Amino acid sequence: MRKKLLPGLFSLFALALLTTGGLLSYVVWQTRPICLRDYATSDKEINQVAAKSEATLKILTWNIQMLPTLLADFTAKLDKMQYERAPWIVDFLKQQDYDVVCFQEALDPQAVQQLVEGLRPVYPYVVLPRYSGHFWQLSSGVLFVSRVPITYKANIVFKENHGVDHLAAKGCTLIEGRKDGLTFQMAGTHFPTGRGIYKTTNCEQAVKELLVPYKRAQVPQFFVGDFNIKKDSKEYVFLMKATGMSESAIDDPRPYSSDFKNSWKKVGDGRGNKLALIDHILLDPQGTKTVVRVQHIQRATHEFNGKTIDLSDHYGVSAEIVIAN
Repeated sequence: MRKKLLPGLFSLFALALLTTGGLLSYVVWQTRPICLRDYATSDKEINQVAAKSEATLKILTWNIQMLPTLLADFTAKLDKMQYERAPWIVDFLKQQDYDVVCFQEALDPQAVQQLVEGLRPVYPYVVLPRYSGHFWQLSSGVLFVSRVPITYKANIVFKENHGVDHLAAKGCTLIEGRKDGLTFQMAGTHFPTGRGIYKTTNCEQAVKELLVPYKRAQVPQFFVGDFNIKKDSKEYVFLMKATGMSESAIDDPRPYSSDFKNSWKKVGDGRGNKLALIDHILLDPQGTKTVVRVQHIQRATHEFNGKTIDLSDHYGVSAEIVIAN
């Protein structure tokens, strides 16, 4: 009996191992990019353009809620109409005149593919979300698309990621771009949710490992993204002091990127009834005369089944900037 039982148990064990391995491989495959790469010009090509005395740069930072769809059939929290909204976002941005767009939560690989391929005719330069060394971890979700030449410079992964945030390689990605011959740097980020101490620690890491080491004299530096830090909170005060940057006022009667009027918010859940500006565009002019002329809240919507749907649960924050030496 024992001789007959052992082969059966071994077979069951092998089948379970193969099934688990196959499922794990499938999950990893689903969370990796699909035949995508950065699209950028070389430094030599960029430097061939003669510099003007000043240039107007229009940028947008936007958390687009492209969460991974792998388990969307099992939990409504991950079903955010990603594959419907991605083409709507493409159509919307094609009609705008932003020079650089920094997305956050660009996590689902197929949605990222839709965005990149759909926008490339208008935004031909792309810096993709970065990954950590952990094969099981999602990307940072920070995606850049641009009308003007940009190149990837560096990336860090935050050391303080906890809970569900640990499933993504949240951190900061630094790019360098050029508009009308004038160079700028931009760091895009998505800070974790949760305790303020995590955010201050990550802020210190971003300054120490990314912003300061790559800083260049006479090259303005921007820090943009979803900081998950409310304006005028103690974490916000720390952010401004640590970076040495400034933020301009937003020209809007409702200067909030998180707003209960957004169609994805549920007012009765205790969370959706809050007003907060947690997405920011910060500037360090680096000895130049670069200024943020004006900032706006971007509320993009789409009509679907007789309803007006916001294109994400966050509103975007845009800025018109004058780069001048």
